Amino acid sequence: MSRKSFTQHPDFLEMAKIANGAVVGAAMRAGVEINASELEASVNRIVDDLTRVLLRAPKVRRVA
Repeated sequence: MSRKSFTQHPDFLEMAKIANGAVVGAAMRAGVEINASELEASVNRIVDDLTRVLLRAPKVRRVA
């Protein structure tokens, strides 16, 4: 049996938005422009990795 892609997780879109916001926020605080095409592939990998971490977290505590 093949393993399901993390993109099939029911919370994927929500966690991907959170991960993307975290990366954008970190870049802004560092004064880095991440819209540059030479950074796009790296940023996409970081967001994917962070999304996977958030989805694997056994218990996600929501602070809202």
